[in-house]
Amino acid sequence: MKKVLLIIMCLGVAVTSMVGCNKSIKNSNKDESNRTQIEEPVEDNNVNIDIRDTAIQVQSSQVESGELEGEKVFAVGVVSSINSLGENIDKANFIITQNEGEEAKSYVVTWELGKLNFKSLKISDGDVVRIYGVLEGKNEKGMPIIKSSLIDLAM
Repeated sequence: MKKVLLIIMCLGVAVTSMVGCNKSIKNSNKDESNRTQIEEPVEDNNVNIDIRDTAIQVQSSQVESGELEGEKVFAVGVVSSINSLGENIDKANFIITQNEGEEAKSYVVTWELGKLNFKSLKISDGDVVRIYGVLEGKNEKGMPIIKSSLIDLAM
């Protein structure tokens, strides 16, 4: 009788520990899915589809004349001068340079950190990207600023 009671107790302890492990695995999976959601960029796919369809390709002559200011634009260029600012800063930026014939034109690309996750973009100096956004005017050095809502690696 003692052996049967001992076996039942051992089985009870084993089952209880298995149930406890299963709960901790489920909780750790919840934690991982929460982390993934936080790390993913916040994107509105309807906005991204719309901007891909309606954006105008940037031309330096139109930028200089100011006719594209406030318009949805896109540009393809080589990334340089990445400024990966800390998370407590409102904006981050980099520069893209595109060739227009024999002339090279540079643009400052900026975005709100809550809208695009810089770390998830995996962009490096020298990468060719296609950026979509709104042309916001020029910075203090006279470089056009594009506030981006979508950035793709160009192939």
